[in-house]
Amino acid sequence: MVEAKWTKERVNLADLRDLDGAVGSSLDNTLGLFISVEGFSDEGVAAYLQGTRPRIVCMDGSDLFMVLDSRIDLADLLQRKKDIAVQKKVICVSANDIILGKF
Repeated sequence: MVEAKWTKERVNLADLRDLDGAVGSSLDNTLGLFISVEGFSDEGVAAYLQGTRPRIVCMDGSDLFMVLDSRIDLADLLQRKKDIAVQKKVICVSANDIILGKF
């Protein structure tokens, strides 16, 4: 399930919970991808992670640029973001950090 926003403000906790609720009411093993060109508020992400296990991963404008610039394959990026979310409970990892091997 995908939600995308292109707003001046960063995505907040309410937006994350809205997508999480939609994912939670879908079939088992459904995962959400939240794309926000402007990114995500640190407070919103931290508060979201205080709840149940994460069911979404995040992608921002710089991640999109990396994919469009052929620095990383979209399918590979999504799989790696998913793996990091499962293993480390980190839902907002930049494509640049993944490419540099920081995660």
